[in-house]
Amino acid sequence: MHRIAIAAILAASSFSATAQAQRPATPELFPKDTAALIRIADAPEMYERFMNTSMGKLGQDDQVGPLLAELYGSATEMFKENVEEYVGVSLTELMSLPQGEVAFGVVTPEGTPPMFIWLLDTGDQLDAANKLMVKAQAALDEEGYAKSTEKIEELDLELTIYEIREDGMPQLVLFERDGTFVATTNVDLAKSLLVRWTNPTGKPLADSLAKNERYAAIMKRCRGEGGQQPHITFFADPLTILKSAAVGNIEMTLTLALLPQLGLDGFTGVGGSITFDAEPYDYISHFHVLMENPRTGVLKALALSTGDITPPDWVPADASTYICGHWDFRTTYEQIAKMVDTFQGEGRTGEAVQGFMDRTWEGMNFQTDVLDQLAGRMIHVTWMEPPARLTSQVQCVAIELSDPAAMQEWIDKITKKYDQFVVAKTIGRITYYEPKGPPQAESRRRDRDENGQERDEVQQNVEFPMPCLAIVDNFLMITREPFLKKIVLAKDNPSAEKLADSLEYKLVAGRFNRLAPGLQPGVITFSQPEHSMRWVYDFVTGPQTREFLDDPDAEEPVLRLRDALEKHPLPPFEVIKKYLAPTGGVMINEPTGFHYTGFGLRRTASE
Repeated sequence: MHRIAIAAILAASSFSATAQAQRPATPELFPKDTAALIRIADAPEMYERFMNTSMGKLGQDDQVGPLLAELYGSATEMFKENVEEYVGVSLTELMSLPQGEVAFGVVTPEGTPPMFIWLLDTGDQLDAANKLMVKAQAALDEEGYAKSTEKIEELDLELTIYEIREDGMPQLVLFERDGTFVATTNVDLAKSLLVRWTNPTGKPLADSLAKNERYAAIMKRCRGEGGQQPHITFFADPLTILKSAAVGNIEMTLTLALLPQLGLDGFTGVGGSITFDAEPYDYISHFHVLMENPRTGVLKALALSTGDITPPDWVPADASTYICGHWDFRTTYEQIAKMVDTFQGEGRTGEAVQGFMDRTWEGMNFQTDVLDQLAGRMIHVTWMEPPARLTSQVQCVAIELSDPAAMQEWIDKITKKYDQFVVAKTIGRITYYEPKGPPQAESRRRDRDENGQERDEVQQNVEFPMPCLAIVDNFLMITREPFLKKIVLAKDNPSAEKLADSLEYKLVAGRFNRLAPGLQPGVITFSQPEHSMRWVYDFVTGPQTREFLDDPDAEEPVLRLRDALEKHPLPPFEVIKKYLAPTGGVMINEPTGFHYTGFGLRRTASE
C-alpha cells in the first residue's frame, strides 16, 4: 500500500500551475547541488497556451471535441471504479489539483546518495490536495512505517516524517505551506528549502539552483521566443548523479575514474525547454548539450560538421520526414582509435579493423575504400506506403559517397562472393540488392477447444518487409523496395514533385537562419504531420482496427473506445488536416556544446 501512497503523491506532482507570489520560484528554492530538475512553471497558463496550438484547436473542433469528451468521460468512470478508492479524489479533482508551480528534483550533495524533492502548488484546490495526502499517509500508516513529526515553531509549520528505509529512500518528509505541498527524502533537505523559502532579501541565495553555473548556462540557451517564459524546462547533470549514486559502490567508483581518460568528464550537463503558442510559432523547443572546450576523447569524436542541407532531387514531396546531417567520419574514427589504442597499444585498432576487412572482403582497404568514401552527408527519410497497415512506414538511410563508381565495383564484388545470400535486381538503370529468403515469417500459437483441451498449433503468416541496398546518384541507400522504386522512377522525371520545391519545406527552411543567425547548421529536421496522421486515420478507420474493435472478448478500454467511436465517428480527414502544419528543427555545433531548436509552424486560415 505504501507504493500506492507514494504513487498518489507522484501523480499529483505530474501537474502544475502558477507559482504563489509569496514563494520563490523553483530555481531559487531548490539547492545549488540539484543535479536534475523537471519543472512546469505555470500550468494554467501552459494549458491555456496549449489550447491555442494546432493540437489544442483540433481537440476543440466541433467534429472532434465530442469524441474526446466521450473518451474522457469513460476514463473518469474507469478511474472511479479502479483508483478513486485508493487516492481519495476523482480524476477531475486530480486533474484540477495544480494551481501553482510543480517540480521534481534530484539533489546530490557531495559524498551522499541522491535525494529527491517533489513540489506542487495547489492554490484553491487545497481541500482536494488534503484528501489525497490523507489517503497517502493512511496507506503509509497501514504499512507500519515509523512516523514522527517535527515542529518548525518560527514558521508555525509541521514536518511529517516516515522512516521508509527501502528502495534507496531512507525517509519521506511531507509538509504543506501556503497551498504548496512538498515531499523530500531527507529532513535537512526539507529544512534547507524552508530557509530559502523565507529568504527576506528577494534575491537568489548563493546556495540556490539559480546560482548553479551549469544550470544557468543551459537555461540561458533555452529561453522562450521573444522573452516568453518556457512552460516546461528540464536540466540534468548526469555525471554528478552517477558520482552520487556511486557512493559506497567500489566498482562504480572505479568505472567513474576512467571518465577523464575518455574525455567524458567534459560532458557537463543537458537541458531544454518547451514553449507553446510562441508567436510566430505553434511551439518552440530547445535542447542543449553542455560540453567543455577544448573537447577530447569521446566528445571530440562527436564530430558534427556542416554542409549542404537542401533535399536532393530524389526526396519526394510526400516524404513524412526529412533529416539531413553532416559528420566528419575520419575525425570520429581517429578519436575512437586513439582511445582504444590507449588501452590496447598503439596501432592495434587499425590492425583489428583492417584484419576484419581482409578476412571478410578480401582486397578492400578500410582507409581508402571505406573511410575516404564517406563524404560526410547523411540523410534519413520516412515515407508512408499505402494502403495503411502496421508496416506502412518506410525508412530510407542514405550516405553520400565521394566516388560512387568505385563503391559500386566493391558492392558488385561482395554480392557476387555472397550470392547465396543476396539477389541482384534492377529498376531502370539502377541495380539494387536484396537478401534472399522468404519475405514472410511464421508465428505460432496454441488455442483450446470447447473442453479446454489444447488443439494443434495454428500457423499464421506475418509480413516481414526486407531491406535492399542501392547506389542512387551519389548516395548509398538502404530502404525497402517500394520506396526505392518511387525514388528511382521519380528522380529524373521533371514533372515529379520534389520536396526541395514544395512550399511546406521552403516555409520551414526559411526559419533555419532566423533561429541560428550567422551559424551553419550541422543537422536539420523537417516533418509533415499530415502524412503520418493520414496513416493513423486510415489505419484506425480501416478493416484491421474494425476487426479488433468488434472482438466481443475485448478488454473494457477497447469496448469503451468502440462505443465512443459509434456515438461520435471520426470526421472526414480534411477536418483534421486543416490543423496540421509542417515542423522543423536545426542543430548547431556551438562553443558550449550542441544546441537543437525545434519548432512548429502555424496553419493560417487561408492555407
